[in-house]
Amino acid sequence: MRIAHLCNSFSALSETFIYDTVTELERQGEDNHVITLKRVNTDTRPFDKVHEVPLTWKWHPRRLWHRLGAAFSDVDAYASYWPQLRPRLEAVLRALLPDVIHAHFGPMGVIVRPIA
Repeated sequence: MRIAHLCNSFSALSETFIYDTVTELERQGEDNHVITLKRVNTDTRPFDKVHEVPLTWKWHPRRLWHRLGAAFSDVDAYASYWPQLRPRLEAVLRALLPDVIHAHFGPMGVIVRPIA
């Protein structure tokens, strides 16, 4: 089974359970891939199948447009990067064709739900 794990940051020291889950499933023979916005601690927590999809630049015109729209509505400005992130996540997911998508924490689930 091919599993895609989505997380904001892989592998933060405060989130040992994500790294432990991924590596244990890999040890058991499952095909695990991590899709993350930011890869950290590569030396102390090695894992090869990590696909980094960084956020768009804070001052990117399209992101500014969404932030401006959020300022005049009840939408959270934090969500201004989602429209730019979803197509890039979708491209990685289409390339991987996972059987299961495991979004670690709610915000990643909200981001990936429309494309899952």
